[in-house]
Amino acid sequence: MKRIYIILFSMFLAFDIQAKEDLSASDIDNFMKEFEHCTELFQSDEQKCPETWTMKCYNHLLSAHGIVQKCYKDVAVKLFEKFYGLSPKEASTKIDEYNKFMYNQYLFIYNDTSYCKQNNCGVSPYLYSEYATTRELWIYISKIITYIKNQ
Repeated sequence: MKRIYIILFSMFLAFDIQAKEDLSASDIDNFMKEFEHCTELFQSDEQKCPETWTMKCYNHLLSAHGIVQKCYKDVAVKLFEKFYGLSPKEASTKIDEYNKFMYNQYLFIYNDTSYCKQNNCGVSPYLYSEYATTRELWIYISKIITYIKNQ
């Protein structure tokens, strides 16, 4: 039994050392810059339609959220490839599943409320869900970058 613990501990230690060797400040800074660029892209795109939460801007905002989510997912895929050793396909699948899960959860929260069932909220829950999903991706990637920085 002691041998098993020693083997497991040595494997964990070897993996941890390997992960730390792969980390470089310039890599992390590049990911951070790319991540910040996505956020700036969204903020500038969002300002193109001044009446943000009206139906006039609905399609524009859905498109803007789609673009920034794709940008965030691209950054996440690169992070998963570089620091977690996943293949591009595995990384892409993982972040896509997370994105779909978050969208469906927020759509349930905003669309299936008693208020919306009684008052017909229309398309607003879809936009709110996109916004919340974008925000969740931002939080998720921020946590990944912070974790990698602190290793």
